Amino acid sequence: MSLAQRIAAARKKLGISQSEAAQKWGLSVRTLQNWEIGHRQPRGFARAQLEILLAEILDYDGRSSKRRL
Repeated sequence: MSLAQRIAAARKKLGISQSEAAQKWGLSVRTLQNWEIGHRQPRGFARAQLEILLAEILDYDGRSSKRRL
């Protein structure tokens, strides 16, 4: 599963819109959209924080974890 797919899957598992996710995660909606469609990828600290967040929301194979953030 690509990073873009993992980001979208995590947001959908939480049951929130792109707008809600962007606000919750401290991003602009446009940034989140670009990440989800694979036009851009997060770098540096943002990438590290995103990987931690995704690990908490999704199992590494992309399935939903029991913990909901």
